[in-house]
Amino acid sequence: MPRRRRAEKRRILSRYVNGVAAVERARIRERQREGIALSKANGKYHGGRPPKLGTTGTANGLLMMYAVYSGSLSAASRPTHYSVAFDV
Repeated sequence: MPRRRRAEKRRILSRYVNGVAAVERARIRERQREGIALSKANGKYHGGRPPKLGTTGTANGLLMMYAVYSGSLSAASRPTHYSVAFDV
């Protein structure tokens, strides 16, 4: 197969893949907007990213921030170990 034909096929395939990716990005943004609107309607969305760790300046403040985002302080006090049994 001549080089020009192979190069043209690659360009066509590249355009197709780029088009599919653009459509998928648009679908992701749309679903994200719908989810944010739903969360705002339920009063659970407060906007943006959570504050960076270390903005409080104290270890106690960091633990409190962890408790807010994780749901409890006990989760920060010990590591959790999961064991899985496999049937052989």
